[in-house]
Amino acid sequence: MKKVTLMKSIKDLAAKKAEEFCEKSKPYFQTFVAGMEKMIVDDLIEDAITHENAELVRPIIRTFVKKDEITPIPVPFEKDGIIYTQIKKNSYWPQVSNDGEHWRDLFEKDQIRLYEALEAAGCLDNIE
Repeated sequence: MKKVTLMKSIKDLAAKKAEEFCEKSKPYFQTFVAGMEKMIVDDLIEDAITHENAELVRPIIRTFVKKDEITPIPVPFEKDGIIYTQIKKNSYWPQVSNDGEHWRDLFEKDQIRLYEALEAAGCLDNIE
C-alpha cells in the first residue's frame, strides 16, 4: 500500500491544491501557494457565514411551514432550474417540491435564498 503524507496546516493544503495548477519546480509555485491559501481562508469564512445565517433563518422557515402539512410557497422559488411551489418540514432540512411527489432537501444557501424571497414579499410579517 502506498504511503501518504498527511497535511498539517493550511499551507500544506494550499500547496497540494497549487500542485493542480503549477509544478513545484516552477519559480512562481510559492505565488500559487499563497493565492490558494487566501482562497481556502476566504472559502472557510464564507462557509462559516452561510452556516450561521442558515441557523438564523431555519427556525423562521420551520415556523412558516404549517405544522405537519405541505405549505404552498407563495413566491417564485427556483432551485436547480426548477420552480418549487411547496415546502414541508422533514427532520432537519426543509424539503421543497414542484409536484407534491418528488421532494428535495433545502440546504443552507437555498434556505437563505428562500428566506430572503419570503421576507421581500412580506410573507413573514405575521410570523412570531
